[in-house]
Amino acid sequence: MLPVDPLASECSTRCVWSSICGDGAWNITTTIAAPKEPCSQPLGSPCDNGQATVWRLNYSQRFNCSIPGKDPDITPLPPGDGGGGGGGGGTPSSPSALQQIESLLQQNPFGILPCNQIEKFLELGRYQAPQSVINRLLTLDQQYSIYNPIFRYHLMGIIDANGKVINCDYFPVKISRLPTINGRQVTASELLAMFRKDINGYINTAKATFEPYKYGSVDDETLWNSANPLGAMLHINMLDDGTVIVTEFNTDRFTVETAYTPKDFEHPVSGNRRWGVTADADGGYTFYTMGVDRITLGLPDLLNKYTNFGFSTADRLWGSLQEKMTAKINENGGAANVVAPTISRPDYKLVKDVIDGTISIETFKQKIGCK
Repeated sequence: MLPVDPLASECSTRCVWSSICGDGAWNITTTIAAPKEPCSQPLGSPCDNGQATVWRLNYSQRFNCSIPGKDPDITPLPPGDGGGGGGGGGTPSSPSALQQIESLLQQNPFGILPCNQIEKFLELGRYQAPQSVINRLLTLDQQYSIYNPIFRYHLMGIIDANGKVINCDYFPVKISRLPTINGRQVTASELLAMFRKDINGYINTAKATFEPYKYGSVDDETLWNSANPLGAMLHINMLDDGTVIVTEFNTDRFTVETAYTPKDFEHPVSGNRRWGVTADADGGYTFYTMGVDRITLGLPDLLNKYTNFGFSTADRLWGSLQEKMTAKINENGGAANVVAPTISRPDYKLVKDVIDGTISIETFKQKIGCK
């Protein structure tokens, strides 16, 4: 029995359990827990004839949390240690300065990003996979983890990552005229489909390559190349390999979320990425990729946890997508140009100034436009 999707409007933890009955049958059951409470084992038994049930918690994930006004874990920030732009009173690497940054991030994971750049990324950052995608991963998880407990399948949501800072990026290409292929001008949706089915032809493959996920009995090549790839997984061959799964598909955009799989284990970042084409008011179009994610395991160096270290390779990859998409359009009778990307991450120097005690947390907030 698969339960109705229990997502609530307020901050909560979704607990996904599998039950194995005495006759070998298994079921999936989902419970909801308050954010500060542990997942409680489901009551009763889904097994026939009162057979013994063995419950196992597959994974838990918080939803609608880390949002001001919704997350009950949010506590007020401690007062700043001074408000002047020239000093904050602390000593270099003083614990109070670090604690204030940690508190700011606990209050809001977007909390040290420039406030005037956050809004455009919120919808993608909060996007949640549909139940059909979750169910597919749960089914695969049950099939594979029975052989080895590390052979797991599950989503890697942005709220589950250990990196302290959310990366938000947007890499657009302005299209004034769509290209002509085989004597016919393609539509915007056809251009996106051409890209999806040949991602490697549009990027610098020295940075990464994409291919349909294949592992054991799982082969997603047919699903990925179909008219609707919802639920298809992609293996990304890069310095630290990873898997993503399609969680949204429309003719004008598709979205993937990072996933843990037996082939690649943890993806180096956790979150969502989207590719799409939008119609502009001037009659042209914008092709884009945008992402909202965090480093999965965190980084040992203190400053790297709070800045853009670890994202520079991805920036170069998506920059190459802008360049190659523009070139392919222009080479085929279209007209396009690269538009400067929007990248929202903490300002390295300002964060360092807070940690070193040069400025207070309140001054930092003022400098990033949040006061």
